[in-house]
Amino acid sequence: MENKEINMNAFAKTTLCLAFTAALLSAGTASAYTGSEVHELELSGSVESNPCKVVLPSTLAFGDVNVNSLQLSSATTSADGHTYEIDFTECMADQMAQVSIIGTEDAKDSSILANGTDEGAATNVGVAFWDTTGATEAKLAVNSGVTKSANVGAAEGEGTAGKIILKATLVKPEDKVATAGTIQATAQVQINYL
Repeated sequence: MENKEINMNAFAKTTLCLAFTAALLSAGTASAYTGSEVHELELSGSVESNPCKVVLPSTLAFGDVNVNSLQLSSATTSADGHTYEIDFTECMADQMAQVSIIGTEDAKDSSILANGTDEGAATNVGVAFWDTTGATEAKLAVNSGVTKSANVGAAEGEGTAGKIILKATLVKPEDKVATAGTIQATAQVQINYL
């Protein structure tokens, strides 16, 4: 019997060693995977060059204006000017800007925008612009003038924060007789950030 006990002890030890070895082997194969995977990542957006978003009218209609009530182009204020408001939003704090009007100058007065020359166009009539930014109006010459610097990034409620306001008026050059007809002029509004 003693031989049987020894054999049983040897059998138990051998079984225990085999079980331990199997456990080690299975633990080695159950470990975390080592390696790599690659996944695509798409990125999008935009980088904008303008420090503000700008909203401005694309048209300005004068309606019917009596030829006898046209202001002289040499006037220093816009008697019956039509307001042209340029709104700036989402600007950086204290962003400064100026505006220029770019277009065809009148042949008789280069400071005003020329009227079209189509058949039926009013003659000796142009469009003058005034800068109303700040306390006083100033004439804004076409192609060469700029508005006063305005803080378009100022906080809401600070004066005309976020705006540059111009006035446009139909005018006639000095010593010229205006004739009735249509008004058809085009210009570009250039915004200069400072």
